[in-house]
Amino acid sequence: MQKEMLWEEYEITRSVDVRNELIEQYMRFVKFIAIQVNSQVQVPDGIEQDDLVQFGVFGLIKAIEEFNREKGGRFETYAAIRIRGTMQDYMRKQRKENGGMTRTVVNKTKEIELIVKKLEIEFKRSPKPFEVAEEMGLTVEEYHRKINSLHRGNPISLDKQIGSDENLTAMEMISNDKVQTPEAEYIEQEQLKLLDEAIKELPSNERMVIELRHVQEYTLNKIGKMLNLSEPRISQLRKQALKRLEAKNIL
Repeated sequence: MQKEMLWEEYEITRSVDVRNELIEQYMRFVKFIAIQVNSQVQVPDGIEQDDLVQFGVFGLIKAIEEFNREKGGRFETYAAIRIRGTMQDYMRKQRKENGGMTRTVVNKTKEIELIVKKLEIEFKRSPKPFEVAEEMGLTVEEYHRKINSLHRGNPISLDKQIGSDENLTAMEMISNDKVQTPEAEYIEQEQLKLLDEAIKELPSNERMVIELRHVQEYTLNKIGKMLNLSEPRISQLRKQALKRLEAKNIL
């Protein structure tokens, strides 16, 4: 059922089933916002994209229930504020209460520990990082990134430069996260729309890689098998796509 028809039915019935269908329609939108938050905001150690998506859905539900189409305006613009807001609230709470140690982090840490123990028994020695990465279906780069996100004993310095902005530190990023003006929110929503459009304009192979990697969250190895391309080629396509987006000041 098309979104417009779902909205019309929901406005009349306020049915939970219809609301849930609308949630499914906008799940990709929530994932795009989670990608942006990961790239623009200093996310606490241990919080992953899955966590942001989960809490972003709560914001989406609230947006669907409260949005009044008679007042005009795009639902996506209204919902993005709610979705991003719930993600930010979650991150602030994690910073304050437990530094980001979520159930997801605990489960993923145990998963890695089990794999390492399995390989120790198999090899009769401590496995090398590339061997653990291969067992997990990850590249070495992805494995190191996952370890760094889970390892709370190596926190990022608040004075460390974030991203490509030479003047922006983690401390400034956290401060910006706490106080967000309506103007800043508007700009972010415009950037989100630009991101969606820019991804649609990517060459087909690059677009497919970005969607499979960052929306469907498949590993590069899995994507290579799906597209019948080598993992290095998939990595190259991903980098090319990200460079195109960066060139348009999207990321």
